[in-house]
Amino acid sequence: MQTLTQLEFQAAFAHGAVKSVALEPVGSQFAVKFVTLTGEASLVQARGTQARLFGTTDSALKLLHKLGGAVSCLRAWSIGSLSGPPNTSAADPTVPRH
Repeated sequence: MQTLTQLEFQAAFAHGAVKSVALEPVGSQFAVKFVTLTGEASLVQARGTQARLFGTTDSALKLLHKLGGAVSCLRAWSIGSLSGPPNTSAADPTVPRH
């Protein structure tokens, strides 16, 4: 899995290299995972390789919006999806088609 800093993510998103974005629960926090043209990736801290974790979904969504409106690529989720990864099946009607 690739890792990208906020600056690298912003550049990838601006150039159309980000296919989808997902918030993944990590304990009581949330990590940003996404799919790029070259595979899966995660958002990491600027000065290291540790995942950039957010205390709330709201704080993660605010950053994604600030980084270029990546919220439009966010996969649909429900409260039930917090117990596991989102369902990305092609047959899943809750996944938006962009």
